[in-house]
Amino acid sequence: MRAIAAGGERPGGPCPDLRGSQPTGSGNAFVQYNSTTDRLDFNVRLRYAFAEGTDLWLVYNEGLDTDPVRDLGGIRSPTSLARTVLLKYTHTLGL
Repeated sequence: MRAIAAGGERPGGPCPDLRGSQPTGSGNAFVQYNSTTDRLDFNVRLRYAFAEGTDLWLVYNEGLDTDPVRDLGGIRSPTSLARTVLLKYTHTLGL
């Protein structure tokens, strides 16, 4: 923890002014199909920025085998090959 002087400065320089910062959110998605392996992969990311340099991410990844006849010899629904849910917090240190 760093000490902050009465004038709003910390050792090594002034504190960043975050009074004008507004929390923001964003998101994106990526989908990819590989016809050679009949695999469908998708990735969804949601980002919430509390302040400059401080973010919270929620990430979802899924890989599906879409070959309708592989291993069972008949029609079937896509099978999940891999699934990940990740919550990530990042904070930039002002050194």
